[in-house]
Amino acid sequence: MGEEKVVILGLSPHRVEFLPLLTPLLKGKDLIILEEPPHPAWKSYLQGDLGPEELAEALEAGFPTYSSKMARILKGFWLGGAKICQVEPYLEGLLEIQTLLEEGLSPEKIATLDQRFGIIYQMEHQTTATLLDFYASLGATFDTMVARVKAFAQADAQRIRLRDQLRAEAIFQIIKASAPKSIFVEAGYIHGRLSYFMAKKIKTLGYRLICKNLLIEATQKLIRRWPQLPRAFLPAPGDGLTASYLFKRGQQQRDLLAARSLIYIKLITKEELLPSPEIPFPHLLDELYWKLFVSRLDYHHCRRIMEKIRLLGTEEARQRALKIASDLGIKINDLPPLFDNYHQGPGIIQARPLS
Repeated sequence: MGEEKVVILGLSPHRVEFLPLLTPLLKGKDLIILEEPPHPAWKSYLQGDLGPEELAEALEAGFPTYSSKMARILKGFWLGGAKICQVEPYLEGLLEIQTLLEEGLSPEKIATLDQRFGIIYQMEHQTTATLLDFYASLGATFDTMVARVKAFAQADAQRIRLRDQLRAEAIFQIIKASAPKSIFVEAGYIHGRLSYFMAKKIKTLGYRLICKNLLIEATQKLIRRWPQLPRAFLPAPGDGLTASYLFKRGQQQRDLLAARSLIYIKLITKEELLPSPEIPFPHLLDELYWKLFVSRLDYHHCRRIMEKIRLLGTEEARQRALKIASDLGIKINDLPPLFDNYHQGPGIIQARPLS
């Protein structure tokens, strides 16, 4: 029998703290497939014309510190012989559509140029409309906000499914054409459905898919460090809501998940955090704390808290939410450790543990 051909699918948030888990998965791979549309800045970076920070800026990276550090790691593997390619046909198509719109073409004309353009345009138009409806509801009643969150989650689930289908097909065609022995595919943790679409396709080429969920692996590491943490992985309420539409289950929980997601997104840290020996997973620990907190809220608790924190910044919203929860008799004194402040340095935010 010949050597087994394997595709590793790495599901991970774009956070610096996950790079130590991600890097070993890249070792020895012939092909590394990134979750982004092709961009000429990558070639300039690999050739030495751009630095990693300049690359992150050119890519308009949502998480620039992560992107620049990841770029350094990838360049090391590229110098070692790995091929790196960017594959995200949905976003690539969306960029092409935007260019054509700027050139004055109508959506109807664009749809005739390429079948996927019409599909992508309609999907993005639908999803963006529900997102704008949600933003418009921020001054409305809590029930209206919940309904708009659900509508967006449903549309986003359809968009995620389409993105995963298009990407699985594009990856399949690349593997079929180049037949590398070992492959790593980068994907955001919400794209677990990609493994389903990919596994069926690459099996016909003699490849086996191994899916690595780094969010779950990191959570297990935290549990070993702090045994008082819950043993089971707990998704964020917004992710759970989207998953309920993706996998068509849990309909009876959707109102509650949407309500909790409104509170959760107000309370989590928005800045990029860097790990430290004391706190190796600062974002994960922060998010776990607030996931556990909102998991103890019912719909009416969420309504009550949202009334008081809607217009507050993150830190003030946290203090107010904890105070209201305590006044409502919700148990919060057994929640896991949480860092309480940050050390601000040049270009970094370093989490510090509770003293």
